[in-house]
Amino acid sequence: VARIMNLAVSVVGQPPQAPFLLVSNHLGYVDIITLMSVAPGVFVSRADVAGWPVLGLLARAAHTIFIDRDLRRDVARVNTLIRDVLASGRGLLMFPEGTSSGGQAVLPFRSSLLEPAVQCEQAVSYASLSYETPAGAAPASEVVCWWGEMTFFDHFIGLLSLPRIEATLTFGERPLQADTRHELARLLHEAITRLHQPGAAGSPAWA
Repeated sequence: VARIMNLAVSVVGQPPQAPFLLVSNHLGYVDIITLMSVAPGVFVSRADVAGWPVLGLLARAAHTIFIDRDLRRDVARVNTLIRDVLASGRGLLMFPEGTSSGGQAVLPFRSSLLEPAVQCEQAVSYASLSYETPAGAAPASEVVCWWGEMTFFDHFIGLLSLPRIEATLTFGERPLQADTRHELARLLHEAITRLHQPGAAGSPAWA
């Protein structure tokens, strides 16, 4: 899929090896392909992704855990599934921001889905994602990042028209742990913010 999308992924640091729990900032649906190409595992994703063309099929095939964020009680069900994945020795990936952005900053983290990591005393790995587009193309914040009121179909067609997309995936040096989910969310947000390069996500060119 990355080859079809002309997506080239550069890795800085060491990706985690299973079993792991990995979190990152969230810039759009391309993040799933970028992360899976380097650190394959089970994703936690919002429920409507299951019905998307192409990407929904790929997400279901990868045993993605879908969460209905409009139902507070769904958190308990999803956290049980997260604990099952961690206990099985597989990798698990999630976006604590709960939504995507144009990459200018790392949005506040939601802590509810980090509770299984605290209960299982699972250290959490983290990474920062950024994208760049070729010279002369629209900035990545407009054509690679998918956020705000952008419609999926129009965005996807525009994305496929790009001759190349440069993704940079920067991993933290060591996983983080905390005694509470709120503290863990704070530590992870601070760590990813330090790694994040806001200029890259909106850059009109790459070298």
